[in-house]
Order: sequence, then C-alpha cells, then structure tokens
Amino acid sequence: MFARLSIIEQNHPEGISAAYTLISQSLITIALAIIKRADQSIYSLLYHRSIMIVIGIFVSRKQEYFPKGKVNTLVFSALILAISAPIFFASLRMISMSESVVISQINTIWGQIMSFFILGEAINKKRIRNILISLSGLILITRPQFLFGSVSDPQHFLGCIIGLVASVLQAASFVSIKFVGNQVSSSVIAFYFHICFALVGGAQIVFMGVNDFYDFSYIILVALSAITTYVSNLFFFRAIQLTNFATIAPYTYTSIIFSLLFDFFLFERIPQLLSILGGSIIVGSIILSLKGY
Repeated sequence: MFARLSIIEQNHPEGISAAYTLISQSLITIALAIIKRADQSIYSLLYHRSIMIVIGIFVSRKQEYFPKGKVNTLVFSALILAISAPIFFASLRMISMSESVVISQINTIWGQIMSFFILGEAINKKRIRNILISLSGLILITRPQFLFGSVSDPQHFLGCIIGLVASVLQAASFVSIKFVGNQVSSSVIAFYFHICFALVGGAQIVFMGVNDFYDFSYIILVALSAITTYVSNLFFFRAIQLTNFATIAPYTYTSIIFSLLFDFFLFERIPQLLSILGGSIIVGSIILSLKGY
C-alpha cells in the first residue's frame, strides 16, 4: 500500500498534496474544537498532548531521528511553531474559533511572500492581487478602531492582532521545512515539533502556575487531541515536502468552513456579519487563485 502511495506521490505530487492538505485541515479543526472545549485546561492539555504524541511516535516508529545535516533546521522550524502555539491559543480564547482559524490561515499569505524572497518561488501579479484581496477581508474581521470607530471591540481587535503574530511565526516555520527536503519522514518532523511543544508548554505551565484537576474526561480529551493533531501533522508536513507552499496554500482555507460549522453547532456562536463578509472575501480570493484568475 505504501509503495503504491509513493508511486502516486511521484507521478501526481500536486494532486496528492491537495488531498493531504484537505485531510489535514479537517483533522486540525477537530483538534482545535477539542482544545477550545477544554477552556481552563487548555495549556495543560497542549502539554500532555505533545508528550503523548512524542511517546507514541518513539514507541511505534523505528526510524532515523537525527538525519544528517537536517537536525538544526528541524529544531529551528519546530521551535518557532512551538512558540507560536501559546500565542495562537491566547487569541482563540479572545475571539471566535472561526475568526481565529481565518486569521491563522493568513499564514499562507506570509508563506508565499517568504517563499518568494527566501526560496525563490514565483509570485505573479495575479497572486499579489489575491493576497491584497485577502488582506482586505482580514481588515473586516479585525475591525480596527481607527477605521470602524464604536463598532470595534478593543479586546476583539487585540485577539486578532495576537492571532496575526502567531500566523507570521507559523509561516516562517512552514517555509523552513522546505530546507529539510522530502527524504525525512513526516513523523520525524512531527517528533521534533512536539518535543518543542512539550518544552514550551511545560515552561508555560510552571510560569503560569497551572494546577488543573485531571479526571477521566480530561484524559479522553488529551487522547483525542493527540490523535487528530498527530495524523493532521503527518498529512500536512508531507504535503509541504511534496510541492511548493503556494500550491497547497489555497486548500488550507477549507478549515474556515469546518470551524464555522463547529462555531455554530458546538459552541452556539455566530460570528458578526462583518467577520462573515471578511471570511467570504478571503475564500473568494482563494477561488480566484484556484481558477487561475
């Protein structure tokens, strides 16, 4: 099965990368819903989730964990993403899940810009136009006070800005993965990422003095979050390895649709009209990219 899949990856790298990205986004949205549901246990859950994933990978996979010439890049990329996690989840607690996801997905815009300057990946006029359209949608979601006056909520705006900082760090991490190459297993990449997540999360728990009560339901939440996050990581990291960042970027926005469904059905929260309009504009720019306009 894996041999056949490898042949498909070689013959159709863009198509299989798109499929991997779609699977990844559906799973990571489920993981985010679990984490948001945890509320006060959020930081402990993130820490224990990463510990569980690291142990699971190490026990289940016999592989080269120190690929020659790649360790420094892996650590650098993993550490940046690990630092972005608590920043992102701070944003998640201040604004709706769908708004957090939309802002997080702006990392694809930063990723395309970074890929142009760092990796030399092409970025044409159409793509620049669609990036600007996406940014206009972002303005409607963040609703800065100097543009929207009394409509703006300072805490909401702060949550959006915090999420934006996280998205820049995420983009830097994802772009740096390209330097690892496609010969390193995606599970090895996930291994490094979650070691760094555990280190950052552990330090955060100590610093914040978190002392949550761990019952059976908490263990179930950790396990579900670990499984969905790990499998999502495998698919997404592999997609990045197989093709350029700009190719898979549009498909990551499907998580916006998934998060809107979770906001409505699970959290019973409907985003404001301006947020829905802003998200629609961003999705529209993605469709333009997919159609080649």
